[in-house]
Amino acid sequence: WLKSILDYYLFVVTVYRRKTADLQIISYLLPNKRRFRTCLFLDADGVLWPENGTGEVLRGVSITQDARNFVSKFINTFGHQSRVIVITNQTSAARNEVTVEQLVTELKRSIVTRLKEVTAIYSCFHHPHADNPQLRMDCSCRKPHSGLFFDAQHDYKLHIPSSVMVGDRITDMQAAAGAGVKHLFIIANDKMFTLNELSTTPDETPSSIPFFVVNVLDEVVTKMQDVLN
Repeated sequence: WLKSILDYYLFVVTVYRRKTADLQIISYLLPNKRRFRTCLFLDADGVLWPENGTGEVLRGVSITQDARNFVSKFINTFGHQSRVIVITNQTSAARNEVTVEQLVTELKRSIVTRLKEVTAIYSCFHHPHADNPQLRMDCSCRKPHSGLFFDAQHDYKLHIPSSVMVGDRITDMQAAAGAGVKHLFIIANDKMFTLNELSTTPDETPSSIPFFVVNVLDEVVTKMQDVLN
């Protein structure tokens, strides 16, 4: 029972951050905040599981075996000092389909409890035209804006230029590049260049961002090895 209690406090600590009067983000954090050389940033929908529309996390998703193998291989290749952080837009609560608390529970169940390498989840729950007035905000944390990357950098003292972002949309690349992440990978798909709905474009346009297109996650490790060599 003692181990269960410790696990609870180490891994299910909910950090509420408030900017102005509204809920900005919720993240799951571990207490170890030493400086790490590299962080692997991951989108959720379309990376950890197939992209099948908004609210997919509410429909009982499972992390694919390819994603599990990739994360394990990345850590084994680039060192166990690396951190794995998921950064995801989730608007189900903004659409009043669930409460924020229910959505947090589903994110934890789908990611934290099933992929032990994950250090933290940073999620934006806002939308400029949200049905839920508490989440109706043109915020700085919704990708393609970079707010959540800056929060993760501050919380974990990350060295952002040596970090890696893997996403399935150009807005993932914009958000990471805006925070200074240099190693950007987008998974090839028919919606990869689609901008997020009602997003305002940050200073960097898609055409000015250098990134790799990969067909499968395993290619990320190979290309990173080539870059570092």
